[in-house]
Amino acid sequence: MADAEKNEKAMEPAADATPNVTEVETVEAATEDEAVAALEAKVDRGEPILQVRNLVKHFPLTQGILFKRQIGAVKAVDGISFDLYQGETLGIVGESGCGKSTVAKLLMTLETATAGEVFYKGQDITRLSGRALRAVRRNIQMVFQDPYTSLNPRMTVGDIIGEPFEIHPEVAPKGDRRRKVQELLDVVGLNPEYINRYPHQFSGGQRQRIGIARGLALNPEIIICDEPVSALDVSVQAQVINLMEGLQDEFNLSYIFIAHDLSIVRHISDRVGVMYLGKMAEIGSDTEIYDHPTHPYTQALLSAVPVPDPESREGRTRIILTGDVPSPANPPSGCRFRTRCWKAEDKCAKEVPSSPSPSASPARIRLRRMSRRATSRRRRTWSTPDAPARAAV
Repeated sequence: MADAEKNEKAMEPAADATPNVTEVETVEAATEDEAVAALEAKVDRGEPILQVRNLVKHFPLTQGILFKRQIGAVKAVDGISFDLYQGETLGIVGESGCGKSTVAKLLMTLETATAGEVFYKGQDITRLSGRALRAVRRNIQMVFQDPYTSLNPRMTVGDIIGEPFEIHPEVAPKGDRRRKVQELLDVVGLNPEYINRYPHQFSGGQRQRIGIARGLALNPEIIICDEPVSALDVSVQAQVINLMEGLQDEFNLSYIFIAHDLSIVRHISDRVGVMYLGKMAEIGSDTEIYDHPTHPYTQALLSAVPVPDPESREGRTRIILTGDVPSPANPPSGCRFRTRCWKAEDKCAKEVPSSPSPSASPARIRLRRMSRRATSRRRRTWSTPDAPARAAV
């Protein structure tokens, strides 16, 4: 009995410490038709389209072979909350193993959440099924990390990009699918005549373009990008990032962009969330996170970014963290970062620090970025500190 109570307590969602989220306006649907109609409704630019509240995913740890019993849980995601607004890009950064990819799978309903809610247009997608869930999956698509393993080597490009039409035939009639696939290839910058080629006949950057075309096939409103350029070299990264920015403006997409490269995240994101050990340590606009970080973990993460300018590097203080990352099966109480933090105090073991209020609304942040993009549209480029600027493709 004691073990059962202990396990039940361990699976409870932790208190949400991420402020600055809007109130959820839930939609009550009496029938499945009403639910589908609500999910197909349009959302105005700058309004919340995806709202995550106290999302939890615990993977159970069991003992025994024939008679298994749970002895603990790996707390991959432990109570995070954030909003995604229509037309914006929310970047998520953090160390490997902090739970970024698990969040992506939960939002795609590829994993079942232990607790928490994910509201899409006012409806909790963790409770949907049937036609309503299919409508959600049609409007929320994903671009995977590895362009080599995410494409079936036995299928042609035309079959790969056209496969979503088999599941959602209402998007493209059967006789019109070949033309639709060729249009998608053209949109992502590939020759439509490549429709009968196989994945092994393409380079890494071209394969990722195929993955993006597959994500666009059903005209989604949200695309979750799980480290889409990490397996590509720097020059190809620039091409893919510029392509994604152009597609966002053209199709009014909302992105959740997960990556390790902080320079890429700053370039493409309107807001940035920093995750550590299953928690959202800090979230804010790109300027707030990169120029005025408040959480010690964010400060340490940014101090690790190489600076190519020797003069700027001389006056820079590198924050060296001591100790190992705690196990997600037994995370520290209070602030998860306190065991490695040079500013830790006694109260950190009991309290979770809260982030300051943002200086501007996500809608205004997005409008400012769109204005900057419009002025530089003719020469849209992206460059990294260790590479020259490259023209968009």
